[in-house]
Amino acid sequence: MGEDERETPILSAMDRGSRMTCLRVGQQVGTVSAGLLAAVLACLLLWAADSSVAYVAVLALAPSPSVRHALGSPEALVAALALGLLAVFVMVAVFGEAARVFGQTKVASRLAWFPLIGGLAVSGIAWTVASYARTPSPAFDLDRAATAPDVPREVGAIAAALATTWALLALGLLLRAVRHARARQRTIERLRRTGVRHRGLVTDADFRNLWVWDQPVLRLRVAYADRDVWVHVRTDPDRVPIVGSTLGVITDDAGAIHVELDDPAAARFEEDYGRYVAPEG
Repeated sequence: MGEDERETPILSAMDRGSRMTCLRVGQQVGTVSAGLLAAVLACLLLWAADSSVAYVAVLALAPSPSVRHALGSPEALVAALALGLLAVFVMVAVFGEAARVFGQTKVASRLAWFPLIGGLAVSGIAWTVASYARTPSPAFDLDRAATAPDVPREVGAIAAALATTWALLALGLLLRAVRHARARQRTIERLRRTGVRHRGLVTDADFRNLWVWDQPVLRLRVAYADRDVWVHVRTDPDRVPIVGSTLGVITDDAGAIHVELDDPAAARFEEDYGRYVAPEG
């Protein structure tokens, strides 16, 4: 990727850290495409299959002894490890695609982790239903969960309930993050189309040795049109705008503001950027 094609620096006058949102010029506001949704569902099913070993062989939710024996075998454990590794690769792919589409690492992280949490919930519900449907007796009893010498299936049912609660919470946070990212992208798109563009000048920088995913996080003071604004920045170490460089500032009558590189091809960055490199470990 060429220097003028890199997405960094990401600048925001409204958000900071992983909530900072970008929108490439010409890119549409992000949506969950059929391909991305398919990847999320595939990853969820992989984690559901992977966690079946734990629910059946460890948490006593096997509907029959033969199922418990099959999923408690060494072959099942190896298969679970392979499925888990494959699911991790899919999670990484989902994260990368979501970050590209929504321009935000917060929503990308939530979307990548949701299949794991959802898979635990789906698997737990399925095995709980199968276990109690096949063998209704003894009924669910919390006292037995605390006093039984072996792991009773009540423990598995409780684990499934907790996973389901966690998944519902994660889904709510994911939907909230998607709405936030799309709202920010719509604002950027609207400002580029109808806002007033100003030439901004970087007059000060405030870096406090903070990093997000090895990217330095800092603030820049940008002067424009007889006023100034502090802008949050997340970027690569070699792409930190220097004091005296110019940035584009777009505003409208509603008070919205967006800051971006004025001319990516002519952008000026710190040449001695060693202080912005994240320390190892």
